[in-house]
Amino acid sequence: MATNASIWWAYADNNVVQYNESFGSHNGEMDGEGFDVDAGNIGSLVQYNYSHDNAGGFMLFVNDTYYTTNTIVRYNISQNDKNHLFRYSGSIDTVYNYNNTVYVGAASGNPVMSDYFTKSSGAPKNIKNYNNVYYSVGDRGWNLTGQTFDSNAYYGGKTLVNSDAHRITAEPKFMNPGSGGVGMNTLDGYKLQPNSPLIGAGVPLADNGGRDYFGNALYNGDPDIGAYEYQGAVPPATGKTPIVFTPAPITPMPEQPKPAPGNLAPLATVSASIATLSTSSIKSLTDSSYDKAWSSVDKGVTFPNYITLDFGSRSVTANKLKVVTRFGTGQGVTKFDLEAYNGTAWVPVKTGIQWTWAYSDTTNETQTLNFDSTTAKQFRLKINGANLKWGNFAINELELYR
Repeated sequence: MATNASIWWAYADNNVVQYNESFGSHNGEMDGEGFDVDAGNIGSLVQYNYSHDNAGGFMLFVNDTYYTTNTIVRYNISQNDKNHLFRYSGSIDTVYNYNNTVYVGAASGNPVMSDYFTKSSGAPKNIKNYNNVYYSVGDRGWNLTGQTFDSNAYYGGKTLVNSDAHRITAEPKFMNPGSGGVGMNTLDGYKLQPNSPLIGAGVPLADNGGRDYFGNALYNGDPDIGAYEYQGAVPPATGKTPIVFTPAPITPMPEQPKPAPGNLAPLATVSASIATLSTSSIKSLTDSSYDKAWSSVDKGVTFPNYITLDFGSRSVTANKLKVVTRFGTGQGVTKFDLEAYNGTAWVPVKTGIQWTWAYSDTTNETQTLNFDSTTAKQFRLKINGANLKWGNFAINELELYR
């Protein structure tokens, strides 16, 4: 069963995701988190949100083909999210998680605190965690690949990260942890008691948004740990040096070759018999750009499937098909027939085609099929097999020539 995260975004820059409550999501083998910084996002900001009782976890970060870089996750509260609290999938670069409050109660069912997956795009790196509080009655600990921790609080379970030089391990002394309900205003239990060891124990962050989850101004003395800034009497600030967010440089994507003149495919209406991932558009197959890909759904793919080029009332004559794919060894079409519609039935143009792809990265890889000159109003690929490393198959561009 395939599912999505409750709130997710992809292929966009400078998204701000704030003041949301996400809860009760379901998951199959993947996803089901409250929030998902998906593929192709630069400069996402996730703040002042409440995530609870999500079957997949709190935060998902994904990078497949394009950048997912320079993400800030701050002043959020996660209560009883399950499975994996933070999941990093692919070459995520530069994440600052700070001043989040994470509560792992019995209802969480013993999740991992974080895990990661190396994909063809690479492994996560430069994930920095500051001033977060991890309160657990039972968890399976962390996979720390690509991560550093400083000035966080750890209480219970297997949350402790020994490499955190300024860690706090004493009982946080929340007002009433685990008492959040449905509603963003139900979280007063995560405010701090006057004798909490988290008060003044954090490190300052520059450009921190100016407020905590509850709307209190930052900072009251030295920074507190967690999503709440204590409002009572505190000693004056000691002048700690603020941490400045250092974004990863963005290398421009190389200019991609364009389809040659004479490509007939953009004249057609394109359709697929299999459902399309919501992050992709069927129009990407014939948009004359190799940067955008069409993808099938990523679970339950069966064969055959059909991709059809329909020229309407216009007959076209063609003798060459080109298919452009990235990550071909992971999601490229491997077996298909080419058919044409003669007005009453689909007839084979060429059958039993088998392709082997060489790359599992962003390289544009082209496969070409030459066939006898054929005139028709519709052509279609009858897809009989594909590489399904990630559960889906994908094509960046279809080109048809005469």
